[in-house]
Amino acid sequence: MEHKYFGILTEEMYNSFSDKEMFNFLNDNNLIELYTNLTVNHKRNTNQKNGFEIFAKPNQNETAYSFSDKLVHEVYAFIKLLIIGSINTNLLIFNSDFEINNFGFSDKKMKKSALKIFKNYFFDLVNKQQIISDKNTGKELDNQKMIPALKKVQNSLFEKLKEEETIITCYLFGYIDHFDKEFLDKDPILLEIYEFENKLNIIIELNKKFQFEKDDIFISKSIAQVTYEKFPDEFDSIEVLEFIELIMNDSKYQFRKFALGLFYALKMELNLTTISAEGFNQLLTECFNCNFKNLSLGNSSAKSHVEKVEMFISKYQIFISKS
Repeated sequence: MEHKYFGILTEEMYNSFSDKEMFNFLNDNNLIELYTNLTVNHKRNTNQKNGFEIFAKPNQNETAYSFSDKLVHEVYAFIKLLIIGSINTNLLIFNSDFEINNFGFSDKKMKKSALKIFKNYFFDLVNKQQIISDKNTGKELDNQKMIPALKKVQNSLFEKLKEEETIITCYLFGYIDHFDKEFLDKDPILLEIYEFENKLNIIIELNKKFQFEKDDIFISKSIAQVTYEKFPDEFDSIEVLEFIELIMNDSKYQFRKFALGLFYALKMELNLTTISAEGFNQLLTECFNCNFKNLSLGNSSAKSHVEKVEMFISKYQIFISKS
């Protein structure tokens, strides 16, 4: 992720700006947004590590602003980048321990063991009182699902981070030294983010392996999924698009001659799609940055073309057999 706003402010700008100029700068760069009864002020604060703070303070007589969601999400992603090494290490340790503790178990028993951990971590992160409240209003957990509930918790962390003026100010100034290990290990909101993301990472891993529920929130949809949702009637199954994605993600096949072979194999020989050559070309352009003038073929019986068609037919049959 690009850290667009990291270091966007300088001390020279900060010292020379009036409150109005600071407001205009933040507003022009989409760093603040309309909120409830808040105004922007900035001042020196010698009690803070770097001596600067930007405040979004209550004021009944002024238009209300707070730090923008776009900025806060970027700061959150930056924080996650700083802790991702530790989170991934913990996941490796978890996977190793899980395999050892469940060695020799049947698939059914292993899934049951994984589900127990999945639920334990879930209830570590999700407020049980909120679940009780949701049930009282008719929102059963089974209906709202666990993954969306976890997203709500993450959104609440975004809102908490929005109130952390010192953290956001240091980010805007590009004070990387402020985000040292001591700060990451002691700051309450950062510790809360770490605990959440650490356990969420394990929950996501367990859900990917054992498919407890569909997750299109924390795991981005594949090109195949997005395309199949758009054009469900033009492809025989989502597996056809997964095969196209597999092939076209390989740089050695990102040439027109292979695109032609793939198209003819799937449409003319295997009858797996009704998409036109123009539509298939557009799909490759939009999803894989291909830039072919067209996918028209003068001689479909040319030996080199036939060989490519046969190759992709064989690859597809192998792909399907492993699905």
